[in-house]
Amino acid sequence: MMLTQVKINSVDVTSYLIDYEFERVYGDSLQEVELNFVKSISNALNLSTGQTLQIYRGWVTATDEIIFDGYVETFDSEGGKTKIVGKDKLWDLVRKEVTHTYDSTIDSSAGKISAIFLDLVTTYGLLTADSSTVQDSGTVILLSKFVCNHTDIFERCKALADILDWQFYFRADTGKVYFEPKGFTTNSTILTVG
Repeated sequence: MMLTQVKINSVDVTSYLIDYEFERVYGDSLQEVELNFVKSISNALNLSTGQTLQIYRGWVTATDEIIFDGYVETFDSEGGKTKIVGKDKLWDLVRKEVTHTYDSTIDSSAGKISAIFLDLVTTYGLLTADSSTVQDSGTVILLSKFVCNHTDIFERCKALADILDWQFYFRADTGKVYFEPKGFTTNSTILTVG
């Protein structure tokens, strides 16, 4: 049987959990989780939006693997249960705005799409990403100017992904944001046909 642990604001609320629904989605969308708790969860903590939310699971211990790391977006008590909707850490990019212009006539590295994406995520979004998670977009497509005028960071990252037809997502198990071609994977397993 799969073991599970749920923490909200570092408080273990697993004993109040009825069930949860989580589907891993890779692409340029926020991952979402819906959890149902018994109403008495309010005895363990005072719920509010923006609180941290982590879900762990495993076969050996309940904390073998983290499968969700994000925030409480909404909560609603109805009947005998409390429903919580959580968003992963990419939600930070939605809640923050950026005003900056990447101009390649001023800075030659400002035209590279992967460099712009990395800067938006780490400098303005304050999330973790590096050269191992953000693939180099090369120099075939360069932007002479990329304007961010009081827009949310997620929207600007989505615009960059759309230009290349790439994807970006957050992985809870590494705590990093990934930016790569659609269908990209790193795997040492060699598949043989036949």
